Amino acid sequence: MKNILSFSKAPDFTISFKQWKPIYFLQFYVLMLLCLMPLSSISKLVSYSFDILDVSLVGMSYLKKVILGVIIAPVAEELIFRLLLKEDKKHFYLFGLVCLCYIFAGVYLNHSGTTIIVAVIFILGISLGFSNYMGKIIDIYSKKNYKYLYFGSILIFGLIHGHNYSFESYHQTLLIPLLTLPQMGMGFFLSYIRVNYGIIYSIGFHAMINLSILFT
Repeated sequence: MKNILSFSKAPDFTISFKQWKPIYFLQFYVLMLLCLMPLSSISKLVSYSFDILDVSLVGMSYLKKVILGVIIAPVAEELIFRLLLKEDKKHFYLFGLVCLCYIFAGVYLNHSGTTIIVAVIFILGISLGFSNYMGKIIDIYSKKNYKYLYFGSILIFGLIHGHNYSFESYHQTLLIPLLTLPQMGMGFFLSYIRVNYGIIYSIGFHAMINLSILFT
């Protein structure tokens, strides 16, 4: 945990990838659970107190839960929210492609809420890419700006999970930051893994977390 906190004080995308060991899946998982317990308690207390329901898995067959939660979501979310945490021009092309696929799927399935959010993320990400590589108007990978990209991705990743809940009034949506504290905490660990070990391992760890949720 000290390594994670130390890195988070000054996130650095230029570091070389460390070697991943299978035991890290268990170590990071246990550490994350311990850290997320208080955040999950706050989220559940807010949800219960204001009668806000989590409808993310309601009405889905078990097979659909596995396909969406363990395969599609980890891949799509890691590529959208964490791929750009390492500087590479090719990452922007893949990021854009995944965002467009998500947007088209959202339009087809009539998921307007998350589709609009991903569309905004797409425009923002591509704009930053052009700015970064076509004139350095905003160098998002500078030592000064990178922390905003790093922690911004964690924040947006958490907040977008507000679509998991059913709100009876617009006033309840103001509670999204509290409801999504567990996802922000999860994003904190996933971002560290992505930058220090690689996108494949953050996808794998994300899938493992979602699979464990299905059995609880």
